[in-house]
Amino acid sequence: MIFIWRGVGILVPIIFIFIFWAMPKLAELAPIENKLNQDTIFLTSVIAFCLSTALLGYIANYKLRVVTENEFLKKPIKSPAHAFFFIPIEYWAIIVPIFLYGMPYVRM
Repeated sequence: MIFIWRGVGILVPIIFIFIFWAMPKLAELAPIENKLNQDTIFLTSVIAFCLSTALLGYIANYKLRVVTENEFLKKPIKSPAHAFFFIPIEYWAIIVPIFLYGMPYVRM
């Protein structure tokens, strides 16, 4: 599979892989009487991914985006949005949970 990204858009799959790898590892550290079931770990991973991706997209595409002024047209020009597969980063915080909910083995 070929990944297509612009700017820091490559962080979307990296964050996804890291969170869904790290959450079960963190859950194993809990004391035996407080062990979490798989559904809770999965839901926590989805929420963590959504929040971190939405925050990254907001910061990258709205706060740190470079705006220059075109001297000929006298209009501000924004730099291209940071994206993964031509979709801005912050939209992945909505797309991934919809895809995951649509998988039959993920539904609770």
